[in-house]
Amino acid sequence: GPPPPMVRYGGFGGRRLREEVLEGDAVTIDELQSIMYHRRMVMPWTSTNRACIAGTLHRAARINDMFGRPIGLTIRVGRHRLGLAERVDDLLKGMRSMLLLGAPGMGKTTALREIARVFSDLYMRRVVIVDTSNEIAGGDLTPHPAVGSRTRRLMVPKREDQHLVMLEAVLNHNPEVLIIDEVGTEEEALAAASIAQRGVCLIATAQGQSLEQLVNNPALKLLFGGIETVRLDGETVNADPLSCKIVRMRSGPAVFDTLVELDPKVAQPGLWRVYRDLTGSVDRVLAGEPALSE
Repeated sequence: GPPPPMVRYGGFGGRRLREEVLEGDAVTIDELQSIMYHRRMVMPWTSTNRACIAGTLHRAARINDMFGRPIGLTIRVGRHRLGLAERVDDLLKGMRSMLLLGAPGMGKTTALREIARVFSDLYMRRVVIVDTSNEIAGGDLTPHPAVGSRTRRLMVPKREDQHLVMLEAVLNHNPEVLIIDEVGTEEEALAAASIAQRGVCLIATAQGQSLEQLVNNPALKLLFGGIETVRLDGETVNADPLSCKIVRMRSGPAVFDTLVELDPKVAQPGLWRVYRDLTGSVDRVLAGEPALSE
């Protein structure tokens, strides 16, 4: 028969998940339906099988069978952690653009909420969030208070249109700070580069384990100014090809000033590794040297 419901605790900031099987019978299809179409569930369900719970930061995702009928449900609990952005407060105060890097479940979206609130309520900046899955600010028409009382939010009808909404936010709404949860395609990286050139402070996330891994992601190379392969063949045109040296070089400045790595390998879970000079750090990685971080 179907498995009983399960609760998973923890996991934030790289902590190990703790699982607990709930007592009682397995959830029936009728019970799933009653949850999915409860009045607190913000409708409709999206094409990615997601929906938000009204008045909260929580998100539901359904599992369908081959005919599209729901047979399972995952509910993720959205958190708001006051004070989480204090560790990068000097960067926020200086309006330095920032890319948060980490694996799923490391707390990137939670960090974005608090960063938005600090910019909006503490530093009184014009903040706009491009919220593709409504995961940052919730599914209600009014953004959740966790992102700040003055923060505005643009919803994205389709995931593949996120790069267009990013540009729309800058062209139409004059933000000082633009926040995006997950830049993952070449089009989004190109849009981010265009936005950075307009003087907007850009705060975004990307999935990955390390700076070295991200530099090798071909879809996101524009975030680092573009990576080119260059042949160094000395001073003569007819140099021996066997004597040539092939190196990778950055062709322009990085889009973000700083990279923050939410790294589970640090001494204590939840600590952040900060690369203050992202452009210089990328150059060191391409040269095969360790990047400087703190």
